[in-house]
Amino acid sequence: MSFAPDPALRRFPSAPAVSANLQGARRITDLTHRSRMGLRGRGTSAWCAAHGLPFPESINSVVRHDGLRIARLGSLELLVLFESDKALPAGFAELPAGVYSGYREESWAWFRFEGAGALDVLSSCTSTDLMPSGVLPGERVVQTRFAGLDAVIILTGEGDGVVADVFADIASHGYLLRVFEECCPEFGLVKPA
Repeated sequence: MSFAPDPALRRFPSAPAVSANLQGARRITDLTHRSRMGLRGRGTSAWCAAHGLPFPESINSVVRHDGLRIARLGSLELLVLFESDKALPAGFAELPAGVYSGYREESWAWFRFEGAGALDVLSSCTSTDLMPSGVLPGERVVQTRFAGLDAVIILTGEGDGVVADVFADIASHGYLLRVFEECCPEFGLVKPA
C-alpha cells in the first residue's frame, strides 16, 4: 500500500497570512504544513527496523534519529515527525502488510509553543498535570483533552525552556487559533511563509 499525501493541497485560510519574526520571544508556530505520519499495526516495529529507525521502548516515549522524532502513542502506534520542511522520504510511503496509516498528516493540526510561560498556558487549557513530579527532563508524550479536544502533546525540556508540540483535530484549526488568541495573547502566532 502506498501513502503519499500531496503537500500542495494543504491550505489553512483560517491562519493569518502574515508571519512575524519573533526570535527568542514567546510564540506559537503553526507547523501544520510539516510532514508527519502515523503508523499502526503489528508491523510497526518491523517497519522501523527496515528503515533503520529506533522503536520507542515504552508508550508515551519519544526517540530522535536523523532529524526525526518518533513518538509511541500505543503498543502498536507511532507518530513520526519531521523536524524540517522536507517531504517524506520516498520509501516511507510504502507500507507493508501489517502496517496501516494513522492519517496524522491529513487529520491533525500541529502547533508548537515556545518561550517563558508556555507550560502555564498549556496547563490552563487542560486538566492534565503536564509536569508530574518524578519525571526526568527529556521528551514525553501526554495524551489528553486540550481546549475541549482530544490532543497529543509532546513536551521537550523543562521549566521556561519547555517546547510543546500540540496535535489536535485539523477540522478545529480555526477554533484553536481563537482559543490561543483568547487564552494567550502574549504569545505571537507565527505562520511559516
